[in-house]
Amino acid sequence: MPEVDRAQDPPRPDAPSRPDAPSRPAYPPTAHEPGTAADDLAVIALAGALDEDPMFVSRTLRAFVRDGRLTGIPARERKRRVILRWLLGAAFGDPGPWPEPEVNARVARVHPDASALRRYLVDAGLLEREAGLYRRGPG
Repeated sequence: MPEVDRAQDPPRPDAPSRPDAPSRPAYPPTAHEPGTAADDLAVIALAGALDEDPMFVSRTLRAFVRDGRLTGIPARERKRRVILRWLLGAAFGDPGPWPEPEVNARVARVHPDASALRRYLVDAGLLEREAGLYRRGPG
């Protein structure tokens, strides 16, 4: 195999600016930066409601929430529970009830696939549907 001269490669964008600085990948800013009291309390409250590890909740939120919007819907059930509980608090703070178009509009503010997320919320017991109106569920 031929030898490659790495001295001529351009510097990586995530390379440290100082030679003695630790090498860390550059991450985009998130809505849940650790270290702020409000976000830490929100993560702890969410973790308590889910009976889940706060570190797992924090990592999941950082992976799927950017600037108050969802970047995707987790395929894994455990992560999806965290995101659905976050969505319930973010979009449905008032007691309701809400007609389906309003539920879709509230969910669409955080992710374009409102119908899938609405169904996930109902399936998880976080929203209940009765006579075309949605209310927060016991879940």
